[in-house]
This record gives sequence, C-alpha cells and structure tokens, in this order.
Amino acid sequence: MSDKVISPPDEGADGDTLLIEQIDRLLDGGLHEAEAGVLEQRLDTDAAARRLFAERLHVHGALKSEFASSNESSSAVDNGNFDIGESQESTADDAGFYGQRVETASVVEQQPTEVSRRRQVSAVRKAMSLPGAVLIASIGSIAVGLIAGLFAGTANQQASPQPVARLVSSENCRWNSSSLPTAAGADLPAGSLALIDGVARLQFRSGATIDLEGPARIELISPMKCRLEEGALVATVPESAKGFVVETASGRVIDYGTQFGLSVRGDAADVQVFDGLVEVESTRQNTRTAVAAGNGARFARAGAVATFPLDSESESGTASDDPALPSSEVTISSGRGLGATEYIFSPGTVDHHSSTLMLSKSAAGKTYRRKPYVRFDLGDVSGDEIASATLTLSFAPTGYGYASRSPNAEFTVYGLTDETRDDWDADAVDWQNAPANLAEGNALDSKLVRPVGKFTISSNETAGVRELRSPELVEFLQSDTNGLVTLIIVRDTLATADDPGSIVHGFAGNRHPTIAPPSLRIDSGG
Repeated sequence: MSDKVISPPDEGADGDTLLIEQIDRLLDGGLHEAEAGVLEQRLDTDAAARRLFAERLHVHGALKSEFASSNESSSAVDNGNFDIGESQESTADDAGFYGQRVETASVVEQQPTEVSRRRQVSAVRKAMSLPGAVLIASIGSIAVGLIAGLFAGTANQQASPQPVARLVSSENCRWNSSSLPTAAGADLPAGSLALIDGVARLQFRSGATIDLEGPARIELISPMKCRLEEGALVATVPESAKGFVVETASGRVIDYGTQFGLSVRGDAADVQVFDGLVEVESTRQNTRTAVAAGNGARFARAGAVATFPLDSESESGTASDDPALPSSEVTISSGRGLGATEYIFSPGTVDHHSSTLMLSKSAAGKTYRRKPYVRFDLGDVSGDEIASATLTLSFAPTGYGYASRSPNAEFTVYGLTDETRDDWDADAVDWQNAPANLAEGNALDSKLVRPVGKFTISSNETAGVRELRSPELVEFLQSDTNGLVTLIIVRDTLATADDPGSIVHGFAGNRHPTIAPPSLRIDSGG
C-alpha cells in the first residue's frame, strides 16, 4: 500500500455532520433504507449536499482503490476498463451513474447480497473516473444507483420489517445511539430510540401520535404499544387507536381516545389526563384505576396508584426518586384486599352471562333480571376521616340487546346498611341469598339499604365511565364501622316484556382484562 494520505472534507464548510454520516453509511453499505430515501431527496434539491457527496465519494473511492491494489483476490471485482468512452457498453445497473435514471431493481433483485456490494465497490470506482463537473452534475443518478444496488440485492433474502410508526419531525433533536433511523420522515419498525434533547413527533400506524421530549428513551413495540423507559411524552390518541398502551417499569397506561402526558423517572411515573379517559395499572398491585380528564395519577413499582386533581400549576415529571403521594387522598379499587365484584341473576336466566362484566337489567318479567354487587375494603381509612368521595364505574358493551331500541337508562346505587352481611362470598352469592335482595322482584329491602346516588346512561352510549359524587355517599361511608362497604347497583328503567331487544348493561368487574374495576376516591380533606 502507498503512503498516500486521504484527507477528510472540511466539515466546517457545511456544518452538516448528519449529512456526512448518512453519506458515509450509504457508501459503506450500512444506511437504513428509510434514511436512504430522505438522503436521495436532499441530493436532488441541495447543491451543497451534492458537492459534499462528491467529496466523500472521492475519499471512499480512493480508499477502496488502495485496498483493492493490495488484494489480488479483488481483481475479479475490479476487472474492466473504466474509460468513460465505454459507457455505451455498460451494464444496466451501471447506466444510471452517467446521467440516466434507469430502473435497476429488476436486474439487481435476483443477485445475492455479496454481488450487490461488489457492484457498489465497482460503481464507486467508475464514478471516480468522471471529471469533477460531470461528477457533481451526476450525483443524483449515482446516489439512486447506489441505493438501488444496496437494497434490491436483499429483497429475496428476507422481508423488510413492518413499520410500527413514522418519525414525523425531529427538528433541533440530538440522538444517542439507537437501533432505528433518526431522520425525519423515516418509517420505524419495532426497536429503540434514545433522544438526548429536543422534541420528536412519532406517528404510529394505528393513528396515535407521541411527542417525545428529551432526554428520553422509548421502545416501539407495535402500532398499539410502546414502552417509555425514561423521560416524558404527550400522547394524542384518536378513536382508531383506542386501547393504545404505554408501558413503564412501574405499570402501564391504557388510553381510550384522549390526550395525556406521561413522565418517568426511575421507578416512579406520573400521568396527567388533559382530555378523555385513561386507565392506570400498577405493576405490583395488578389492578386498574380510571383517571379522567382534569386529573392525574402517580404510581411507583413499590406502591399503589394515587390520583390527584390537576390545576394550572401542574407540571410533568417526578419531583424526586421517592415522590411523596398526596396525603389527603387515596383511591381504593374493588380488587384491593377483601374487595369483590359479582352480579346476581334471577332464576330462569339460562344464557347471556359474562365472566368479566357485571350485568345489569331490570325487567317486567321474572327472568333475565340482574343486579351488580361491589364490595370495597377501606383498610385503615376511618369513616370519620372522610370529607368527600367519588365512586367510578366503567361500562362496556355486553353484546346483549340493542341500545337503539332502549330508552335512556337510569340507575340507583344503594349502600348496604346491614354490616353483618358485608362478608358475602363472590363465588357463592346468588339471587336467593344475596344481601338485601328481594327475590320476587327488581327491588331491594329498604330496611337493609340506603340510596347513595343516581346516574344515567343514554341510549346512544355503549361504553364509558360514570362518576358518582353525593353527600349521601359520603354519609354512608362515614357511618361504616367494620372497614367493609357494599354497594348495589339497580337499573330503575325496566325492560318491558314486549321488547326482547332491550339492552343489557355491563360494568367492568375485578376480572375484566382491559377495563378498570370499580374504585372509590376518598379525600380526608387534610
């Protein structure tokens, strides 16, 4: 090998280190296909980029020539006369390097990867023989040939990974080492991104959009799922992406068509819901908590989910490695401790059952009546400490009946005042032995219960959340003496005997795989 020194171009002339990196990886055969398309478009429209490409081409061509001259085994690759006058006899994939954009994919596609890389070496050396002005004018065609030769040769080797998302914008972003391309406009398969600083927008194929704020690390898993390892993001989820999941080390956030912010630091995470509804599932507790617009939740790997209202002072991010939870408020799931959910049904109801939803229906006939029962374990929350309370219920389609054939449905929630019956067994409770149930009708025994609130589900709603707040609910909870409270949901709107299409409503219970079970948010007012 000679002592000739190959000098790199003056990067200060253009100041575009990203462009230099992309050109070098293209010439070395290591550029992502999505980035190659972006590079090709820039070379078409940017004269300065074409000049920089020519400089890098000379550097790489000279290096390859030096290597080839010291390696006899490369003679088969370099065999031939590179005089510009022989261009008329060049092969189809060579023709594109001399000002004509020819389609080479059909020719190169049948070649193995190694042949494609050999042709790339040959193409670089041929381009080196062009006069400077001709070379710069032909840069666009040269790039097209290199890109086609690099990627078409692998077409039959393996299918390209399916895109999960697209990097819509990354202006002013700096990236750390990542397994995915970081050029704006690039399609992103499953993999990881590490953002040093800036804000990058990712559009998932499901329609969900994420604004990732550096420093942050994120793993793209599927069009409906990602994992935020560290940092902050804002997610906007349309109807097409309902159920979109963002996982963290502490738990996960399940979105139902909304906008929310999520920040992760260490083992703690904060979610803030700006619009709509999300569910938060703690890794440790394996229970879900519904968080509606105007509220937030904080969850840690070692603790429970704590919710809190948002205000104009709310900020993203966790304050410390061991964040303090709101001292005056606690959210209790029906899945906690001795909590339980179940529904009872009248005799003769031979089908239309659910193992995940608590079904609810009141009927004029004797069959197909159903009533949900919910028990909460208040733990160490004392009744006299309760200043306010909110009951949250999530409802979902049951597949039984038609909402369009039913009127708006009114419901009453009752509290069981007979504390000796709070120990009902979810596996054994039925229409005959359920606390306070009157087996001959739709009603409850008024001597054993007290109404604590009402809510309505309109005829055009099939899924959603209802929150019940009332002085009666607070008074009922304040009167508790055994740490267990039972709530019974009764649909006041009857299904008539001459309407077999009347809808059956369903509320998520403790066993639902994707929807949060009932919860009580209690504030001590401290």
